[in-house]
Amino acid sequence: MNQVQMQMPPLSKTNKILMITTGALFLLESLLSRGAGFSLTSILGLSAKGLGDGLVFQLLTYPLVEKQLLAVIFNGLLLWFLGSELEAQWGKKRYLQFIGAATLTAGIVYVLIGLTFLSHTAVSGFPLSGLQGIGAALCVAYGILYPDRTFMFMMIFPMKAKWFCALLVGMELYTGFFSPMGALAWGHLAAMAGGFGMLIWFTKTGSKKRAKNSSFSFKMEKKKGKAHLSLVEDEKKEDDKNHPPKYWH
Repeated sequence: MNQVQMQMPPLSKTNKILMITTGALFLLESLLSRGAGFSLTSILGLSAKGLGDGLVFQLLTYPLVEKQLLAVIFNGLLLWFLGSELEAQWGKKRYLQFIGAATLTAGIVYVLIGLTFLSHTAVSGFPLSGLQGIGAALCVAYGILYPDRTFMFMMIFPMKAKWFCALLVGMELYTGFFSPMGALAWGHLAAMAGGFGMLIWFTKTGSKKRAKNSSFSFKMEKKKGKAHLSLVEDEKKEDDKNHPPKYWH
């Protein structure tokens, strides 16, 4: 019988900083809104109105402010479980590039929607905030790289990562078309698209580096009746017969 196992990768420094910053700003937001009636989201959150007033920094600060405790916890867990493993695989530089692409793509699309389709509604001044867009982009990347790993949907139902990713996209599409606050969902979908674009870019740049800096190539073999794809070092560039070709399975 298959058992679902929960893997907890080490929390990376990058994600630790993001989680601490988000938690601290959430506490500050709660204190200011309760004590002074002032919302930190109105300054750090992203809106078409705020960007029109010259608050360009909102494009970078909006993921760091949350207004709901459950959102802080859930998105923090996504950073820990998914983000830390992806950062370990990609490295800090590429991980930050991925987060940056998801953040900027979501912000730009959200602002454009606010300035065009929703310019005469209250939504144009409603701020986009929180890590939900980045979390959605991480889910897409994880679902593509590890499609057959199992998630616990709603902490109850086991589901493969690829189906969890598809369900997440479907939920955002439904919200985008049928919810009064659909602009937020389109921002999250844009974050997924930005993250997917970075995956393609990582693949292309990685392929170019391998082709330029090494003599490795892909080779199809048959083992026990099954096709097997291996990464093989060019045998012509071996020094002599004492150094057989190296295989990466």
